[in-house]
Parts: sequence; structure tokens; C-alpha cells
Amino acid sequence: MNVKNFAFLAVSAWFLVSRGVPNAIGMDPQHPSVNVEWGNGDILPAELISLDEQSIRLRSRLFMEPIVVERNAIRSLRFIKPIQPQTAAGEVTLTLANGSSLRGKVVTESNTASTVEFIDDAIGTLKIPAESILQRTSFSPPIYEWNGDADRWVSPNRDEVNWKVDDRGSFVSNAPNQTVLLPIVPNGSFAIEATIFATSKPSFVLSTGSEPGDSIRLETVDSSLILGTSTDFEVAADLPEKDWRYTFRIEWNSEERELTLLGKDESNVVTKSSRNEAVEGFYLTNRGSSLKLEMFKLFQSNEGGRATPLSALDSKIGGNNDGPCSLHFANNSVLNGTLIGFREGVFSMKSSTIRKDVFHFNAQQLLRLDQTADSKIATKPHRLKLGSSSLGGECEFVGGKNPLRWTCIGQKSPVPLANDLPTTIQYDLNPENRPSTSQFPDIVFAPNGDNLPARFLKMREQVAEFDVPFLADCKVPVSRLRAIELACKGKRHQHGFTKESRDQLLSFPRGTERSLFPHALVGKNDDLLRGMVSSVSESSIEMDVKQEPCLIGREAVQAIVFLPSSEKNNDEDSEEQASPKTVPLTEPLGIALANGYRISAHVQSVRDRTLLCSSSWLGEFQISMDWIYAISVGSATVGEASSYSNWETKTHRDPNWLESPENSQTHSLVGTVVEPFSLSTLKGETWNLQD
Repeated sequence: MNVKNFAFLAVSAWFLVSRGVPNAIGMDPQHPSVNVEWGNGDILPAELISLDEQSIRLRSRLFMEPIVVERNAIRSLRFIKPIQPQTAAGEVTLTLANGSSLRGKVVTESNTASTVEFIDDAIGTLKIPAESILQRTSFSPPIYEWNGDADRWVSPNRDEVNWKVDDRGSFVSNAPNQTVLLPIVPNGSFAIEATIFATSKPSFVLSTGSEPGDSIRLETVDSSLILGTSTDFEVAADLPEKDWRYTFRIEWNSEERELTLLGKDESNVVTKSSRNEAVEGFYLTNRGSSLKLEMFKLFQSNEGGRATPLSALDSKIGGNNDGPCSLHFANNSVLNGTLIGFREGVFSMKSSTIRKDVFHFNAQQLLRLDQTADSKIATKPHRLKLGSSSLGGECEFVGGKNPLRWTCIGQKSPVPLANDLPTTIQYDLNPENRPSTSQFPDIVFAPNGDNLPARFLKMREQVAEFDVPFLADCKVPVSRLRAIELACKGKRHQHGFTKESRDQLLSFPRGTERSLFPHALVGKNDDLLRGMVSSVSESSIEMDVKQEPCLIGREAVQAIVFLPSSEKNNDEDSEEQASPKTVPLTEPLGIALANGYRISAHVQSVRDRTLLCSSSWLGEFQISMDWIYAISVGSATVGEASSYSNWETKTHRDPNWLESPENSQTHSLVGTVVEPFSLSTLKGETWNLQD
């Protein structure tokens, strides 16, 4: 699979797996890379270590240890990069009574023999009871067959292909007006077998030319499926509003200029063309929100492959199988039976229909392993998310260096969650149970993006005192804060800052003593006042503005902003060095609370449903798990970002004529005499140059 098309399976895909590709083949025979699908549809990219009749052992970078999952919780394994058969495809297909479909050639048989010796292109030599063979078909193999590899599909405009292979092995477009081209041009007649799926009302066109109206095509028009040539068309079917999966066969007879569409019920729609139809390739355009190509075969002749009923092309595991497992090989053979195990790169399987005690084969030619998942497997309350995908399970807090444990659906025991991937855990799925914050009308913002509901009490000697829901009587130096919004009652203020007003607030003229202007007040009318807040009481704010004391009513102020400083705070540094126990070496967890609040903290230990945590700015605190809505690990974030997080103060640069002494304009001023002038001061006095 092309790496850019794979895009880590639609990250999509998502868990940044260690794929283990030791050679040019693309699959480690000992630990093949697979996409594991649970019975509820969740997907986890992983390495298959081993399996037996009860469990599957997997390794994923999402977890620090391998996980062991019950077999009956898993619906399928899709192998990432199978090896294509080295020999030419056989021209015989055997359909067996247990639902297996084998492709290859017959070696020996006789009218009196009770068995048929058959060489399958992928599985090898088999001895099959003649009574188990339901159908024997000779056919011309397809000149192209989709098996999850998008290498031969290109963009018509030579751009990057915007269709992607998803984690279930389908070719997917998730945006309208995306076109992909299979540049294969058959000579004369041809046939296509395909399966297309759309979650919403289908809107697409499959054509043999870039201009659909001038070529052979199958397309949707309003609520109808149309089969057409360049000169005629027929309505093939009505379209549903959602969940449309359509398996079909299109046959073009170039001599008769006749186009036929066959459905799974073997009914057909026929239309003709009054002229020869040119074929440039096969264009597939998604015109709607999403579209999947699940199966595609192209035959050189309109008779190729017709012996296989369309109803069997997308069949699932049925009740006539002699085992609960179905293996799909790269040559599109399907073998049903009982999978005994996988160990050291070798699968072992039994099939009572075929006379062989146990099959042994490696994973390198497997496309997919399907089995019936138990719908009664217990679900889990939490969701683990990376990108747009998620995995159900249960999160446990244990504290310490690796504070989180995770248990997947069907997993036997929890394992430590890796802390270096940007993952998010949706922890509380019932927001009605979260505690109220109505008693905390203010919001405290920290420089790291944390923000908490609070009741701001007072500020003295550059120490702010406030209560938060899970910690009363907090005393935090303002050097550890970024802002306090007042009387917002849980709703963040929508400041009317323009870029110019914010730049003015954060910019200092040359020669300004920046230590005199470390704070700013934002008024209810969005006016800005810069200076040094010396104290805050219940009713007023005392602020030095240009070394002049100013008393402002607290009800007129919307927010107090503590401007960031590029200077080191030596007192704070020494304080942190004196208590290293509160600064663990690992990255903190992001904990999202109700209404978008969040705090970054290290979980040191757990008692019942209470977490004992430490924060870089709040210190040590305890919080009940009832507060937790979501958890983020690594570089992922939860909650709303602080509107003050990207604020930086700066000093205006010197003018160019001062930075460039050789500048002609500067040089021309040397030796000149300044004309006398006078200025009026703010105190009403007159200032003269000669003074």
C-alpha cells in the first residue's frame, strides 16, 4: 500500500503502530501488522503476537505492554500488506459445501475417485472429497482485482490521490467531487464486478471517460441509479436515503454495443449505444459526503468470471460453515474452518470438509480473518480517542509514573497506557452527574492554558487568594497566573480586543521600565489600563498607573491580566528548586472538568474515588473522579484553550535610522542645530528645549 494513501489508515487512522517491517515484503512473518476489529466496530492497529482457541495476544504502541483479548470479542483481523501470489492465477474455482471458495487448478481426478487433488494458488495442495464440491467453475481471471492496495489508482489531474484506504480495507472518499482513476484500458468488451457503499444517500458516477455524459457509466441522478452510454440510458433502481450497499456487474459488449447491468438477484437492465464507445480508464467520482469502494474486479471479456453468483461475492460467514472462522487470501480464495492458533508466524487451522488434519500456513498471503463475535460481551464505560477514531474500554487511575491503566472490551487484565501519544479519554459519558460550579462566578487562567471556576477573594503583596470547587483558600503568586475574569458566572468573556488594541497592550516603547507595567485591567466597555495592581478587595482594585495610585471600583472591571514577562523570576526559581517533589519528571495529565474547564496535573496516588494530584501552579490538591469529564495524554488537549495563552510582551524596535549609522538620512543630521520649541506638560506647565 502506498504510504501516502495509507496515511496511517486515516489518521486516519490512528494509533501510530510499530509496524515491524523487516524486509521488502512489507510484513513481519513473526508478528504481522493487522487492524483488529471488535464486535462493536472499534478498530485498533496492532501487531499479532499469537492466538489460540480462547484469546488473541496483540502489541500496540498505544499500550506499554501486550494486551490479551478474548477471541469471541473480535470480529476480524485485516492484514496490512499481504504478499501477492508469485504464480499466475488459476482458472478454476471450487465452491465447497462449507462456504469455502478455492481458486487454482485441478491436479488429478477420475470418475471413480472419491477425492479431487487441487492446488490452490495461496493455500497449496489440498485433497477435497468430491461430495463436498458444490460447484466447479472455469473462468478467465480478472485483469485487475482490488485487494486493499491502491497503488494502481491515480488522480486524473496528477495531484495527490484524495481517496484513502480505510482500516477495513475499503477505498474511501469523505468529501464531494473527489475523483480517482484506474488507468487500465481493455480491448473491446469488458466486465466489472463491484460493491459500493454509502452511509447517506449515494451520489457518485463510475464512468469510462472523464466526461461521464459522453461515456459508458453508472451514476446517480437525484433519487435514481442510471445505467448509460454516450447516446442512451436506463433507470436501474431507486436510491435509499442512507446505508446503501450495492453489489453489481456491468458487461459491455463492444460488438453489439450493448451495456448490461446485473444485480445480486440476477435481474438485468440493458441499454444500447448508437456508436463505438471509447474507454480511457475507469473514473470513480464521489459527489456526496462519503463513498466506499469495497470490491472491484475488471475482466477483459464480458464473459469473464460470470459463473460466480453476485449474491455470493459479498456474503458473510453463514450457518453452513464447518467452523466459526473464515480466512480470505490474497488470491481471493476463502477457507472456512476452525482456527486453532497462531504462533511464531504460523497459522494452524482445521476444516472437516477437506481431508487434512491441520492446515499450516503463514500470514503473508492473508487479506482478512473473519469470525463471529459474541454480541453479549460486556461493554466498557470509557472511550479512548486518537484523531477521529476511538476504542471502547475502561480507564483506571493508579497514580505514579504511569498513572493510567486501560482495559479493552474482552481484555483479560488492564495494562499501562503509553504516555507519549496524543490520546484523549472520554471518561464521564453522563454530564448530568457532574457537580455544579454555580457558586464560583470567576475564572482563573494559568500560563499553561489551565482555567478553573473560582471565587476570587482578594490580592495582596502579589499573592492572589481564591477558592476553587475542590480546593478552598488557595494562595497563588500572580507570577503563576495569566488572568482572572470577574463575575462571568461560568461564561468566558467575549473581549472586544482588536489586533491593534492587543498589540498596544503588549508593546512597550524603548526605554520603558517594564516592571512598572506588569498588569492590565479590562473594563466592562473593553477599555484597557496598564500599570501595577497592588491590591484587590471585595469592592475595589488599587493600581499604580505611571507611579500614580488609582482606585477603581471592582464592578467596573471585567478581567485582570497578568502580562507575561521574559525576565526570570529568581524567587520563584529558588522556591521550585527547594521543593522538587512537586515537580515530577513525567508529563502531566490534562484533566477536563465540566463546562470546558481544565487543569494539568500529575496523579500521585488514588484513594477510593479521589485523586491526589499536584499542579505546577496550584500546588497539591485532591479531586473526586465525579469532576472528570475527559483526560488527555501526551500533546493532546482537553477543555477550552485560554484566550490569554499566546500573549507575549515585546519592546518596540529602534528606528531604522538609529540601527544604521551609515544611513544617509542619519548622516545628514550630524552637526545640524535643532530649532527651539516648547511643549505643554500634563500639569499645565511649559517645557522649553533650552531648559
